Amino acid sequence: MKYWSYVALLILLISCEKEIDLDDADFTKKLVLNTFLEADSSFIILLSTSVNTLSDPLEQTLNGEAHVLLKIDETPIYNNKTDVINGTINLPLHCLKGEKYTLELSYEDYATVRATDEVPILSPDIAIDTFIDNGDILKIIFTLKDPTESNKYFLQLKSKGKEVNGPFPVEATKALDFSSTDKLFFSNILTYNNSSSYSLFSDELLNGTTRQFEIQIAKSTLYTSGYIPEDILLQVNSVSETMYSYYINLLENTHIYGGPLSSVSRQNGNVEQGLGVFCFYTAARDSVTIP
Repeated sequence: MKYWSYVALLILLISCEKEIDLDDADFTKKLVLNTFLEADSSFIILLSTSVNTLSDPLEQTLNGEAHVLLKIDETPIYNNKTDVINGTINLPLHCLKGEKYTLELSYEDYATVRATDEVPILSPDIAIDTFIDNGDILKIIFTLKDPTESNKYFLQLKSKGKEVNGPFPVEATKALDFSSTDKLFFSNILTYNNSSSYSLFSDELLNGTTRQFEIQIAKSTLYTSGYIPEDILLQVNSVSETMYSYYINLLENTHIYGGPLSSVSRQNGNVEQGLGVFCFYTAARDSVTIP
């Protein structure tokens, strides 16, 4: 009797099978901009397309021709067809501090995308003051001079060294995770993660003053197999409001979902009729040699 009960259950489960179509019939491909431009650098636009659940993003590399219209305020400064090579568009222009740019881009049959952002005027003023080796932990103390004008900052740490892969070492630069107990970082995103290779913060608590900050690096993240670190690079960017909002949204929904800073949103970026972001920043850099 028990045997026939199992058979009946098996038949019931088989008969209840339902085929789920993962090819989303309502999915509409969109152009994606991934463009973070430093002031005074060339206009390099990274272009791709959105993909559905089963698609391989590596197979979506774009090659062909796009029409690009670039304006300062409402004055066109570039209006031409240009090559898309492996998802990259190079324009013969440099982005200038203080200018407001609008980009309109058309590619094949995709909807034309449009995005606007303004290049920050001021560059951060930073200097590494002290480097301390505390055994398993390295500490960097640096100074940031905040101007009286409002600023949003993006702090990033990297290590530069040599990667041993074969008979000849190759120069390499890697993102470096760090942590901090500074109250400024507590009031933002970083310390909701144990560590990160970058952090965002506004200057509301700085208010035009000069401040020292301490960041900590675990040696275990610096010294990895086959890699010999030589220098630690500190970069602080003054970012546009668009870039700041983009990263805040990204970090909130990725790392602290459900936390006090969480706000679930499908809107991320400033690209109309598409996805991604088109934004600008200025940068200041300093480095210290690892003893």
